[in-house]
Order: sequence, then structure tokens, then C-alpha cells
Amino acid sequence: MVKVKKGTAKKRIKRANAAIEKIEDDALAAEAEVRAVGTKAEQAKDSELFFTDKQPTGKEELRTKLSRDEKRNRRGRKVLWSEVALIPNDNIKAIPSEKQFKAAKPSKDGIPKADQKRVKKSIAKETWTQRKKIGPSQSRNSYDVWSVPEEDADVGNWWKLQVKKKNLPLDDKQGASGSQAGDQVAPPGASINPSFSDHQNLLGEAVSQVVRREHERNWVREKLYVGETEHDKATIPQHLAEITPDKAEDGPGSAKTNPEKKTRTERNREMRRKRSEQESELRKAKRKLRGDVERIHEIEKEIEESARPDADKVKKMRREVVRRRIAGRKVPDREITVPLTEELGKDLRRAKVKGNLVRDRFVSLQRRGFAITARKRTGQLK
Repeated sequence: MVKVKKGTAKKRIKRANAAIEKIEDDALAAEAEVRAVGTKAEQAKDSELFFTDKQPTGKEELRTKLSRDEKRNRRGRKVLWSEVALIPNDNIKAIPSEKQFKAAKPSKDGIPKADQKRVKKSIAKETWTQRKKIGPSQSRNSYDVWSVPEEDADVGNWWKLQVKKKNLPLDDKQGASGSQAGDQVAPPGASINPSFSDHQNLLGEAVSQVVRREHERNWVREKLYVGETEHDKATIPQHLAEITPDKAEDGPGSAKTNPEKKTRTERNREMRRKRSEQESELRKAKRKLRGDVERIHEIEKEIEESARPDADKVKKMRREVVRRRIAGRKVPDREITVPLTEELGKDLRRAKVKGNLVRDRFVSLQRRGFAITARKRTGQLK
């Protein structure tokens, strides 16, 4: 309950309190009635709970209604095909489809009953011939040869039936007698459907060719003379020292000794040594490149320092050009006078300002070459 205040709103507050009490009483009464009797929906009939549509649903009434609407809106909007499909009307016919019109069977209304059976047989015969022309290959499902395993790759060889074999004439038969049939060769335009094993063999041949070429290239590279290595340079003086003067002075009649053959282990050791030398050289080159990459900032600084004198020269040349331009009107620099701390007064606002702002500005423009004074006239003005 809201407390009643003294004043002009006394009556309004009383009305509000009465309305609130009435709402609460109605709610309590409805709740008590529901608990005692039950809900109104349980007591009410089906006719009171559900709405029944009493509009006419017959086809004739709908047609009359549609025809009435057509007369009313004859000059208005056109009737859509969807409306015609939902509400059938004999007076309005939908436009037939072109596909349905082509596929429609010939009507037998104008044919007498005696000839209808014969016409039916002829139509069935025509459809059978058309299906025979198409062939049985279209009814079969296609499959991917490469996704089928090797044992199941040859299953379903219906494509072989499509390849028409051509009989060669007697002149082209290779070793064929009268009773023996000639070689039947497929025409050049026939389709090829290789098996899984054929595909694998083709890939194997291609890989073997590439490997053979690479092997030949490496063999030729090893046979070529690259030059003396560091090991050879170090061992040559040793071999020269071992040669005695008697052996060196031998004539052409002396027996030539064959070079000593190396064993497989020695050849493998020498190959490993060469490979290690190449790897070390490559490692050094990579290390040097990495060091250059890390020194990029230092290199940039060096380039900037080397380019700095050139920039200073350019600035100096520009200053000289400006000096030449204002050489005839060169203004001497003013002496800068700065008062000492003892000379300054206590009140800085009342200190006397020295110099002229306009004059100083004009002097600075002259120095920079922006203000050019007129030449002095020697003659008299007319």
C-alpha cells in the first residue's frame, strides 16, 4: 500500500491503490477457481477452442470464384502459371513445354479400333531400333582404370567390343595361307585403354632413361681432368726427389715400368678425401656469405661515410654559387653584443630592446639571395 500524503495528489493516490487491490483480488479469485474446478480449456467444447473454416471447398465453387475474379480484373494483372496449377480451371490452359511436346506420343483418337493395335506395334518397333542404334555401352557405368588394383584392372573389358577389326586384303596378309586368317589390325582411330601393369611399365621405362642419363653425365664429369689438387702439388716434389740420376739418364732402350695399380680401398680413400675437400670449400664459401650478410649494416655505414664527402662538396659548391651571386652587395656581419648579467636590470620587461626587426630581416634575405636591391642610377630621371 502506498501511503497517502497530504496535498493535491490525495485523490489520485487513492484511485491507484483501489485499482491495485482490485487486480490482486481478481488474480486470487481466478487461481482459487482453477484449483477447485479446473481450467476453462478442459470444460470448453471443441467448437469453442478450434476455428472451423466454413468457406466452400468444392472445385466448381472455386472455379466460379476464379472466373468472377477474372471478370473483375480482366484489365488488371495476368493470371500466373503457379496460380493455375494450385487452382485448376478448364477455361485457362497452361502453355505446354517444348520437351513434353516433342516427347508426346501420337494420339490414337482419329484411328479406328481395328488399326490401333497395328499402330501400337509400329511405335514399339521404332523405339527398339532407336535404342539399338545407341548401343549397349551407354548403359554401362564408367570406371577409372588407374584407381583399380592390378588384379582387378582387366575386369570389364567391354571397350574391346567397340573396336571394329578390319580384315586386310590378300596382298597385305603376312604369311597367311588359304585356311589361315590374316592379321587383323585395329584402325588408327581406335581408342586405347591400357591396363595397370602397362602403366607401371611405362613409368619404369621413363625413370630408367632419366637414371641412365644422369649416370652417364656423372661418369663423363669424373673422367674429365679437373686439374692438380693441393695434395698433388705437395706430393710432386717428393716424387721428383725420389728419382735418382741414373734412372733419369736411362736411354730409350731401358724398360718402362708400368704405373702402380691402386687397390679399391685406396681409390675409395682418395675419393673420400676429394669429397671432404669439396665439402670444406663449400662450407667456407657459405661461412663467408653468412658473414657478409651479417655485415650488411656495417657495409651500409661504410657506403654512407664514403658518400658523405661528396654531399659536403655539393653543399660547398651551392654556397659558392650563392656567394658569387651576391658578391657585389655583400653585407658585413654585425657584431653580436650580449649584455652581461650585471648590466641587466631587475625588471626584464622594462629592458630596452636593441636592434630593428625589419632591418635584420632584410639583411637575412639579402644574405640568402631573396632580396635584390635595384642598381643605382647614374643619369637623371626624365
